[in-house]
Amino acid sequence: MDAHMTDWLDGLHQRLMDQVPALTLENLGVVAEALRHTALLLTALAEMPAGFWHGAVSPAAPLTLTAPAPTRPPAGHRMVRRLRGGYLPALGVSVPEAAVRRLELAHGDYLATEAIGTFPDGRRKYRFQLAERSPEPPADFRERGELTMAIAEVREQGGLMVRRSADGPLPARITLNAEDVQHLNIAAGDVVDLAYWADDPNDVRVCWVHRTREAESAQTAPIPRSREARPAARRPVVNRDAEDDDGPLDDVAADALAGKRVLVVGCEPKRREYEAAIRRLGGEMEWVEGTEGQVRLEAAIRRVDGVVLLTRFIRHQSFWDATALAKGHGVKVVACPKLGIRSVSRAAVELLA
Repeated sequence: MDAHMTDWLDGLHQRLMDQVPALTLENLGVVAEALRHTALLLTALAEMPAGFWHGAVSPAAPLTLTAPAPTRPPAGHRMVRRLRGGYLPALGVSVPEAAVRRLELAHGDYLATEAIGTFPDGRRKYRFQLAERSPEPPADFRERGELTMAIAEVREQGGLMVRRSADGPLPARITLNAEDVQHLNIAAGDVVDLAYWADDPNDVRVCWVHRTREAESAQTAPIPRSREARPAARRPVVNRDAEDDDGPLDDVAADALAGKRVLVVGCEPKRREYEAAIRRLGGEMEWVEGTEGQVRLEAAIRRVDGVVLLTRFIRHQSFWDATALAKGHGVKVVACPKLGIRSVSRAAVELLA
């Protein structure tokens, strides 16, 4: 073997040995990339014809080994795409679908996060920005499909379904997931986008609800389309719950809410009943839809002493908005998971007593 080639291989061997002692937590990615390049080089050399090793190398032009340029670790936190929204495994934080659409995110993109507060349950609240797009499809990429602008209809057997999307009639009716219907407060007539995995097309989930409403009055700033509410006439029927009864309030003082004004958010079908109960306790009630935007929420919160959020009939974004606005204006707020007259009235009394 040519002496120059022998020297070159000795240099390669020494370089490999030098990489191991220099291994640290900070340079794992750089060393891994260098080893990968070296492995590719060795494989290519092993496949060269025998003549390459005997006299094929010119003494005037010896081979030199050039170390690969160090790779920069990606900025931010890697996002895993879900059927609705995304997830940052490094932080254990969900990324809402609204952020995914606003930033046009894809699986494997890296996000920068900014902590902007805390949710009522103690979880950190973040603002997301794109830090770096994935340069190529990640190894764990899973193809995701969407059906856009589908109209929700009532099924004869109960629940909601869709039969057509913006692309035309669907080959079969799709029943909307009951959890999605409740979580996103979907009603017949709403326009929704559906998502599914290409390798599991039978698992179809609602990933977005398109809200529509008439323009605000000239005195009120327009509400972003993503926060628009739907007409109240489409509210689902509320079933009575034995553990959430509508019995009398005999155990509550008749003037427990005297001089107090309460804002109830959500559950339009029981709006009049809530108002009557709160009036019987000496208070006054205001009400807004559970999909209301920030402008109307803030206007109503400014006029009241306390806010009762009906969590079963309120969109998540409206829940967080109402909570933050109430705290910002020094107004007491409470989440009420039940819909009975007693539950809502007692929640208001305990909040403001």
